Amino acid sequence: IVATGTLAYVGTLENGGAAEFRIYNITNPASPALIGSLEINADVNDIAVVENFAYLATSGASAELQVVNISNSALPTSAGTYDSSGGEDGLSVFATSTTVFLGTAGGTGAEFEILNASNPSAITSIGSFEEGDNVNDIAIVGATAYLATNDNAAELRILNIANYASPSSAGTFNDGGNEN
Repeated sequence: IVATGTLAYVGTLENGGAAEFRIYNITNPASPALIGSLEINADVNDIAVVENFAYLATSGASAELQVVNISNSALPTSAGTYDSSGGEDGLSVFATSTTVFLGTAGGTGAEFEILNASNPSAITSIGSFEEGDNVNDIAIVGATAYLATNDNAAELRILNIANYASPSSAGTFNDGGNEN
């Protein structure tokens, strides 16, 4: 869920034809009103909202990132998708107006991808990092990415992303084997 102003953007598990992405008016918290929705055909695992777009990390087999145009909150529309190199579920997403950071489930490809999303209908990879395990959450501060992972020896992975094309490990934190 992401709340901005008077709107809440909610993602749900795939539900056999019911819309997994929903927009609610939350002006009256005691009575939120559904004002728009979109069928994603996948679980929505995380949402980032920037300007007129919602970036969804999903379980879509060929669309781990789905971009939704939310400029008309009553009628959200698909604006583009991205198929992660490893083909694993999108688990986490962090976005700016032109760049998306996508975390995926551990698998055959890089679990952290940096994407050029300046054109949502033609998203391209800028760089990636092979974490080796699930990237469950992402925070970006300046030229540093903080990844919450399932790696028993590095539940927190810190990356230097000053050069998007070549992110590098700047450190890890092991909290004693408690997976995130």
